[in-house]
Amino acid sequence: MKRHAVAIGVLLFHALIFVLLSADIMVRVWDWRGRFETPLDAAALLFFEGLRCVVTLTGIAMTVFILRRARSSPSLLRLAYALALTTIACTKLYGYDGFPGALQERAAISLLAHGTPRWLLQVVFGQWQWAAWLAAASFVLVAAAWPRRLTPADVHAGGARDRAGAMRSVAVAGADVGSLVRSLTAYLVRGGWLEPRRVLAVVGAAAVVHTALLFMADGAARTAVNVAAVVAGGAVAGICVTMFRAGWNAADEADRPFLVWLRRAALSALALFASSSAAAVAGAAFLSTAALSLAPAAAFLCIAAAGAHYTTN
Repeated sequence: MKRHAVAIGVLLFHALIFVLLSADIMVRVWDWRGRFETPLDAAALLFFEGLRCVVTLTGIAMTVFILRRARSSPSLLRLAYALALTTIACTKLYGYDGFPGALQERAAISLLAHGTPRWLLQVVFGQWQWAAWLAAASFVLVAAAWPRRLTPADVHAGGARDRAGAMRSVAVAGADVGSLVRSLTAYLVRGGWLEPRRVLAVVGAAAVVHTALLFMADGAARTAVNVAAVVAGGAVAGICVTMFRAGWNAADEADRPFLVWLRRAALSALALFASSSAAAVAGAAFLSTAALSLAPAAAFLCIAAAGAHYTTN
């Protein structure tokens, strides 16, 4: 427990650095407010960096909450890792194309002058993909162990209530994707591929490869790398959802509120993403960005509520 708490503490310290960077940016924007074309430009930067701070601090606070709960339910450590890594990924992703603060600029110049590789700074402070991959691995491990270690039979039973698709008789379009994902997931469970060491090794390798290729690829090649990553990430998400469906059937009424809150986390984030898209189509760019920025915070709060309802060790 202690070493996990230290590791999660390091991740949270990493996330906290971005709060300090946002504060540094806001100080520079305020100092330079007279240089912007209109006061609204400065106000927008201040608002969105402040919002980024709120989202990141929410993720940190909710991770600490779950970590404290993990003292009585050690299995919650996986959820704490997932939330800490998701916080890091989101705070990097929502960097609004980096308007650097004065301290950030001086620190970067100093580090480069002392021989720190530029790629290392980019990975630590810019690249969010590796954190997203590791967060996905943590969620898979949560799903594989809730409400107990699942079996291939549990996975297949998770599709017992599936409805027949309207296009089931059509070749390709009528393919039973759910059945294919269940078969893949059951195969992985049977072969021990969802054990922590193997999941971390495979997904960690994907994180390293994806990050490395982003440095080497450009133009169409970079797009191809990202498309392949999205497809692979979709497969991981499908496995995770399949495991949670199987867990729902295996859980009793006392355990199920945990998954209910995880569903609410996903739905609240999707609702805000949809609102962001609708606002963008309507030409309300400010509202679109605000809704997009708040999506992670809403999900973090629901994930913390899921942790509060976690009853299985």
